[in-house]
Amino acid sequence: MYAAKKGAYILDTVPDDFIKTIEFYCPVMFKVENYDQIDDEVLKIALSCSEEETEYLLEELHGEISHIAIPVSSGHGSIDLIQPNMHKGNAIQFVLDYFDFTQEEAAAFGDGGNDVEMLKLVGTSFAMSNAPDAVKQVAKHVAPSNNEAGVLAQMEKIFFLSLALPKAYF
Repeated sequence: MYAAKKGAYILDTVPDDFIKTIEFYCPVMFKVENYDQIDDEVLKIALSCSEEETEYLLEELHGEISHIAIPVSSGHGSIDLIQPNMHKGNAIQFVLDYFDFTQEEAAAFGDGGNDVEMLKLVGTSFAMSNAPDAVKQVAKHVAPSNNEAGVLAQMEKIFFLSLALPKAYF
């Protein structure tokens, strides 16, 4: 899949059941016969593979294309090919500059290889417990997993809040 300014582009041969799994992330999606038909500014390319193949493919792609695109895992068998220097860390820095905040005043949470630059940038960083070890190594803290409402738990601590969620939430 190609993610671009106008929306996402996917081959018309991709099975509908796979498309249903990504519709939430791509509310505007165009089916194309081939990727040469795209008349849009491509921001990233997203690949899907089995979780078992992810590390192998990341290594292979890094060796072959890292001069034009950076391969990172976004988890669960997904690999993003991003433009060099076009990552979440840059987006966070843009927001910090806009609102005149320092990196030390920012916190971030991540669970995939596509979060590494962002976690390195901010003053308070959390890797989710379900994150790969490489992500945990760059974060300053490890939070409970996404399935355990880890982000909310840490935000409660950061902001000294005492939010109570119904047990049905978990």
